[in-house]
Amino acid sequence: FQELSFLYHRPSTFPNLKTLRATDKHGDGEVRALAESPLWRTLESFEIGDLADSLAHRKDASRIVPRLDEPGRLRHLTLRSPDLIAVWNTTELPHLRSAGVIIRSIDEARALAKRAELAQLTSLSIAFRCGFSGSSPFEPFLGNIIEADEAAAEAFFRRARLDQLEELAILGYRMGGWGREGMGRLGLTALI
Repeated sequence: FQELSFLYHRPSTFPNLKTLRATDKHGDGEVRALAESPLWRTLESFEIGDLADSLAHRKDASRIVPRLDEPGRLRHLTLRSPDLIAVWNTTELPHLRSAGVIIRSIDEARALAKRAELAQLTSLSIAFRCGFSGSSPFEPFLGNIIEADEAAAEAFFRRARLDQLEELAILGYRMGGWGREGMGRLGLTALI
């Protein structure tokens, strides 16, 4: 359903909702209004926004720190990095095995890499969105390395414990049909 307001004004309409993907939409309230919703009692998967988004024009879009009374059934969360850390600071999530995370700075990357909870994840998707040049290169280059993304990736992969990881997705940003932006050799070397 397109309107977030429907969810936080009438959550009883979806008593068995298990999966929710939400993003801020102009004129329709904010995702953070769902933070204390009763929907969290049944949700198994929650995704904020789209990891493929550039976030170039939305500095603080779609921020939410779910307030969970009990661990619940959450198996997957996609959040901004500080929001995921805030959830881990307040709630144990014994069933969480999958996470998607948007990292906006090298400091966020370092803070996330220190979390012991990463070691229990079997699936991780990361979008480094620390810098944005907005240019789409043409031949012979098919991509742009964003130095801030590169530094954050290097900081994260050098420190993170990903002991149980079976699946990893690193999402750059597509610039039309020709170009891409994201991390390059430094980040990949740290990953390897």
